[in-house]
Amino acid sequence: QNKDLEKRIKAIDQAALAEELSVKNTEKVREEIDKKRKEEADKRRQRAQVMARQREVEAQKERQRQLKLFAEQTRIQQLLIEGEEDSVNKSIKLAELRYNTALSLAKENANQIQIAELTYQNELTRIYAQEDQLRLEEQKRIEEERRAFALETREFDIQQIEDSTQRDLAMLEYKYDQQFELAKGNEERIAELQRRFSIERLNLMKNETSEL
Repeated sequence: QNKDLEKRIKAIDQAALAEELSVKNTEKVREEIDKKRKEEADKRRQRAQVMARQREVEAQKERQRQLKLFAEQTRIQQLLIEGEEDSVNKSIKLAELRYNTALSLAKENANQIQIAELTYQNELTRIYAQEDQLRLEEQKRIEEERRAFALETREFDIQQIEDSTQRDLAMLEYKYDQQFELAKGNEERIAELQRRFSIERLNLMKNETSEL
């Protein structure tokens, strides 16, 4: 009877040991599976990071290529405009090119867009101011040429007067008319010129009388 009991106890112990070993083996297998899964996940994550970095590098290269192409095309446009004859239209074209270039580079940066717009408006103001100044200078030049020709014609006509006294009087008046023009706004100078003119004219008249 004792031997039977010992056999049963031994059988129970062996069954328990087998179960314990089975549990340990299962846990070990599970740990191995979890470890492999983690390793695979790490590898996938690393591959994804590497691919993301590669895509970013390629994207950066493409942006640089596009920027280089944009700069070249803009430079070509600038050179074509600069080759045109100088004019207000040419200056406006260059200002517009700079404005559009700045807008393209600004993307969606509100401050850069505002800077581009203000710069463009300032350039247009300067261009139109220069145009007005050039127009005034041209008008002044034309007026000066007209006056110079009128004076030249008047002097020529005076030289054609046969009577010497009348010629001298006309030349005297011609000389003082120019001086009066230069003295405009200076009342003291005008008064002195009138005094001198009267004296010289009177002397010419006296000379004519004495010759008679």
